Amino acid sequence: MTPRTSSFIWFLAHDLRLSIRAFDAQFRGLSRLRIIAIFFGAVALTHALAWPVARHLQLVVQEPRGREHTEIWVAAGVVVSLCMILAQAMVSAMRMLYARADFELLFAAPVSATMVLGSRVLAVALDAAATAALVLLPIANLASLLDRPAWLAIYPWLLAAALGCAGLGLVIALAFFVALGPRRARLYLQVTATLIGASFLLAAQAFSLLPTTTRDVVGAAIVDPEPGSWLDHRGIFWFPVRAAIGDPAALLVWLSCGLVAILAAVVFFRNKVVTTVANVAGSSLNEDTDRRTRPFQGGVAVALRRKERKLIVRDPWLLSQILLQVIYVLPISVVLWRGGGVTGSVEVAVPPSIVVIAAQLSGSLAWVTISGEDAPEFLASAPVTRKAVDIHKLGAIVLPIGLFLALPILALAYFSPRSAIVAAGFATGAAASTAILNFWRQAPAKRGMVLRRHSQSRLVALLELVLTLIWAVACAVSVMTGGVGLLVLTPVILILWLIRPRGLDAKWS
Repeated sequence: MTPRTSSFIWFLAHDLRLSIRAFDAQFRGLSRLRIIAIFFGAVALTHALAWPVARHLQLVVQEPRGREHTEIWVAAGVVVSLCMILAQAMVSAMRMLYARADFELLFAAPVSATMVLGSRVLAVALDAAATAALVLLPIANLASLLDRPAWLAIYPWLLAAALGCAGLGLVIALAFFVALGPRRARLYLQVTATLIGASFLLAAQAFSLLPTTTRDVVGAAIVDPEPGSWLDHRGIFWFPVRAAIGDPAALLVWLSCGLVAILAAVVFFRNKVVTTVANVAGSSLNEDTDRRTRPFQGGVAVALRRKERKLIVRDPWLLSQILLQVIYVLPISVVLWRGGGVTGSVEVAVPPSIVVIAAQLSGSLAWVTISGEDAPEFLASAPVTRKAVDIHKLGAIVLPIGLFLALPILALAYFSPRSAIVAAGFATGAAASTAILNFWRQAPAKRGMVLRRHSQSRLVALLELVLTLIWAVACAVSVMTGGVGLLVLTPVILILWLIRPRGLDAKWS
């Protein structure tokens, strides 16, 4: 039976169909049989990776006060999951308001705005839960076999979390739009979502930097909180944790909260969404009319560099995704420092992290300048060579990388000027090599695929990883031993020599 046209099920099926098409597009026309095989292979792989975690939970439960300690692990997972889901929901809600051209058409049609918005927000909820499901559900499945079936409560818990975060994400997106306007809202919301998604990771690293006595006090307050405090395991702030471990009453309350949140967001804010979509459409048509035009100055080089930087700055989603990559690299230096590394010092632990960040940032921005060319035939007809265009594109990304790395290098100089100089030199080399790699072996795609850019060319992905690791290791060796680290860079020269353009490519580059 097919659902009735303009019903909620009909709209939901339409949104799910679009999501499935987008998923199929990631596999570039592979047959359904191969896609199914890949899917089950991924399921098997995630369960294999989840086995050590489930086994560890089983062992923790068997220890004295094992259930209490298990709750602490579950609480950490709950916080991480909620941060990830809310961040993804905020981004999806904002993209829903801006990027779906059919939204304005549907709201103008003689159909229920509640049905249209409800199906879209539910699709946002499912999309937000997808990443967390890849991590949580395999652990829940294996833990239910090793310990007890109550671990399967993570399934309804995750659904309720996705529903609640989707409703909250929509409200937050609307609040940003009202407070900042259609043009600024995207940038600030993307950055906020990025910080929320990485907040637990950053907080955990900040916690590890605290003195030992302070960490012990905080840890004791979490494990054995005072009755009636906000950390009380029987209190209101702990009920999401109790719901995740299978407490029936807490799970029922958690499900109710999720349903109420998404229904309230759809019912009470549907008119605001309609107005917002109309305003976004109007602002997209008139956003250039209010700008003060500036004459071309400085010649071809300045114009090309200015054009590339504008393309980067105008894409807040792109900036947030690149920022997310950098945020997830930062804790590496903290782990090396706290773990001791070779010397356990900031001078040795931080420079390799700066090099890795420079290489990732440079590779991403170089790929963006290649993929952001919407009119390549227009540029090809201009009185400028392809080699000059590439050089100016490389020059356009120098300033953003330099500005981003200036602060950590200056902070490192406070501890060790020598390490800061070494880090700056090796970061420059790493950034140059990964940028050159992306220009010599171009694999352009849609700019929105910046986090999946390596799927365009596995060879480029492997070579970029190898180059980054070599530069980071060479930087660490140079900090500790001096000029000996330069010998580690020999493979870099060999790799770049082997991948250099030849023949027609050499004339074109």
